[in-house]
Amino acid sequence: MHGCCPESSRFESARPQPARRPGPSRGRQRAFTLIELLVVISIIALLIGILLPALGAARQTARALLCSNNERQITLAADMYANDFDEAYPTRGGDPGTGKLSNFPEPPTPDTGQRRWSALFASVLSNVATETNENGDEVPAVATYLCPNDDDPAAQTNADSWYDRMRRSYMFNGFDDLEISLLEQSGGAWTEAEDTSMKRTYIRDASNTALFGEKRSGQPFAGYYVDIYANGTPDNLDDLEQNRHGGRQGVNGYSNYAFADGSARGMSGLDSINPTNIWGLSDATRGYYRDNVGGP
Repeated sequence: MHGCCPESSRFESARPQPARRPGPSRGRQRAFTLIELLVVISIIALLIGILLPALGAARQTARALLCSNNERQITLAADMYANDFDEAYPTRGGDPGTGKLSNFPEPPTPDTGQRRWSALFASVLSNVATETNENGDEVPAVATYLCPNDDDPAAQTNADSWYDRMRRSYMFNGFDDLEISLLEQSGGAWTEAEDTSMKRTYIRDASNTALFGEKRSGQPFAGYYVDIYANGTPDNLDDLEQNRHGGRQGVNGYSNYAFADGSARGMSGLDSINPTNIWGLSDATRGYYRDNVGGP
């Protein structure tokens, strides 16, 4: 018939078709084999092993930078203090002695520790608080005085002075050579009991004369001041931390030092006294190690 499908086409369409085998669903994905999972885990472990030391080193570097910034802030406080007190830095601490070069205000209470730099500079730092020490006493707490890499910024928890119980990571330059010279000229002998202050104008090489260094960790009785002549010669570093940052477990590392010009930089302990002793003022003190012990 005209316009109709041929007979063969009708029969072919009616013929039963063979069953098709079901294929994989488009939504399903092939699972990882055990070997592939182990390979992925091994790669992740390898990456962690590579990245963790780098992250640890970056964290240590960031802490060292914060420590250096702390020292710069304390140095700024020292400059502000000298601006207000006739170019003089604070006395070494305790009651004023006969060798004092300028007058300082009396503390509001009879606490000799209030004349220490750590107490005097706290008044210009905004992050002053209180904390409870291991004896249960409430003591001053100044975050700027703590180096993040200092695991034990110990304090004298049983000290008579409230301020001597303050935790800190830094020490101020005691300028021993100037004190000894001034007292000898006046016919006296320098002793730890003397309490002198140092004029900022006496510093000739501000960029290479240290104001602050890092106190050795875990030393509660380390002085507030660096006494470079404590052993009789100007090379005493006993109370200073010489390699707090960098290196491996404190070996071949460096510590931060803040200088009279307001700068701060890292140096090893030996580099702080050789070839130039950054704690001294006189030529004899600054060149002592180079001239008497040996150095470049």
